[in-house]
Amino acid sequence: MKKVFKKTGAVTGAAVLGASLFVVPFFNVYGEVTGDTEDTYIIECDSDKINEVSSVLEEEDVAVGDVLEIEDTSFIQVSLTENEKEKIEDDKNVESVGEDHKLYLMGNTASSLNDTYKNDIWHFDNINTGGAWDVLGKTSGRKKVRVAVIDSGVERSHSDLKGVVKTNKCMIYGDDNYEKNESSAVSLHGTHIAGIIGATSNNKNGIAGVASYNNDTVEIYSYRVFDKNISLDGKVSVSAGEMNVANAIIYAVEKDGCKVINLSLGSDTEVPIVKAACEYAVKKGCTVIAAGGNEGKNSRIYPGDYDSAISVIAATYGKDPSKPSQNRRAYFSSYGGKDISAPGKSIYSTEFNNGYRESDGSSQAAGMVTAVVAMICSVRPDLKQDDIKSIITSTATDIGSKGYDAETAWGNINAGKALEKAKTYKASAAKKTGWVNENGRYKYYGSDGKAYTGWHWMTSQEGEKTDHWSYFGPDGCLRTGWQKMGTSSNPDGKAKVHWSYFGPNGWLRTGWQKMGTSANPDGNAKVHWSYFGPNGWLRTDWQQMGTSSNPDGNAKVHWSYFGPNGWLRTGWQTMGTAANPDGKNKVHKSYFGDNGWLRTGKVYIGGKAYTFDNRGWLK
Repeated sequence: MKKVFKKTGAVTGAAVLGASLFVVPFFNVYGEVTGDTEDTYIIECDSDKINEVSSVLEEEDVAVGDVLEIEDTSFIQVSLTENEKEKIEDDKNVESVGEDHKLYLMGNTASSLNDTYKNDIWHFDNINTGGAWDVLGKTSGRKKVRVAVIDSGVERSHSDLKGVVKTNKCMIYGDDNYEKNESSAVSLHGTHIAGIIGATSNNKNGIAGVASYNNDTVEIYSYRVFDKNISLDGKVSVSAGEMNVANAIIYAVEKDGCKVINLSLGSDTEVPIVKAACEYAVKKGCTVIAAGGNEGKNSRIYPGDYDSAISVIAATYGKDPSKPSQNRRAYFSSYGGKDISAPGKSIYSTEFNNGYRESDGSSQAAGMVTAVVAMICSVRPDLKQDDIKSIITSTATDIGSKGYDAETAWGNINAGKALEKAKTYKASAAKKTGWVNENGRYKYYGSDGKAYTGWHWMTSQEGEKTDHWSYFGPDGCLRTGWQKMGTSSNPDGKAKVHWSYFGPNGWLRTGWQKMGTSANPDGNAKVHWSYFGPNGWLRTDWQQMGTSSNPDGNAKVHWSYFGPNGWLRTGWQTMGTAANPDGKNKVHKSYFGDNGWLRTGKVYIGGKAYTFDNRGWLK
């Protein structure tokens, strides 16, 4: 029988922490079910639709797990049969139903537990750790940097990690220890990575972490996302659910205030929820470092290969470990499209049961880069991920072809040079993206950091709920209300000057619009109807409605009249006047019904019969 989440109630939505996000567990127990085979999926929906989706899940009696809200999008973990999945996919409020992708640890399994422990941290000299420590020693006012190790758990009681590792939370939904400070399980992998980053220095015991200068540089926050105790001998295969990893990232950022996030894990398939969590972390000022993978070939590994992470290749030393220029890519390491290399072969660090051992992998390399980034953040807490990435890649030691190459990226990380450069680095101005309120007026900045101008078809990719047209002036400001288009202030490229109307949200109005209302507050005291063509142009004068140019949804083609101000005329109208200059020389009376349709022929108005010719002129 398969273990799935037990259904105990409706989804009510994830709690939001300020303008950010947070995860709320709704059900903490597992139950067993029989019948059709169920698999774990992730439902994606707009956060304002979560109640509607909840109702559907209740109707289908779906087993619900964790819920994660990232800004305006909610992700719901569910257990579904194939039939249930198809039904839910058809619901109009559901954006998608995808797999709960699995991520795997990136430690190599070549080393044996029977290997002799060697007190040989060769990577220290190889990455110029001493140079970095010199910079730290000369920098006053530094503060400890909180580093998240999202992995398989860390042995907090280890003599070289005691006091360094502040938490060891379990982030596996359904586990009895979910979100508790001390996870019930730890493993070599997470403990090994934690030691590389911050094992206590100068304590006459074991090793020293790369970022453990004076033991005042880092604090490690561990989050267990893998579901078993593991070793690195290849005998146990484990994986972490995508929701677990995303959960841990958000928790580290929002609850524990981590500045650097280590992800020594990955998947050869895309993990969109983890991607969203990484993007959110970077947006909040964090730097994300991820393993590049252990496939030994040119391959994509996620989340490392997303733009929101710094991806690390594992390197090995040449004849002389103290000469980083002799380093080469380790045979097992993935490559291609990565950012930087770091030692990842025969790395000596802490393991469980208060032990030490060597291990290989891009996980270890990512741990090393994480330590260097933490030292940079200790010296320059104002730097963002793009700045830090620029610093470590521009100061790396070339170990392959000159400059960037697929096998080794920008080269072997040089901690000393990176810290030296960071001290005087001019931080780039924060790149604006998305909607930004500037002095009470809205602008939209694309992924390139440039403000939109002119017409833009706004879609869900820009965070919009409904696709629509908006117009941004030459100054980048979103236009709202009445706008005279085809002018110097609104040069939309159309030869004819015309009026268009944009709602308070900046959406171009088309079709029939009831003006002078909260939806279309155009400043006119009297509520009235106006019509805007498919191109958003305000209609004035005579218009033949129900045609391709004025498709108003009425089956019958008819004539309507709109005054110079665009107001639809109804009732009796004196035509050929200043108020209704219809181009006819003779002043005459016409009648328009409540729907604005011009009347012709015999018409009863107020119980009295009137006759109009085929032009609509009263006889």
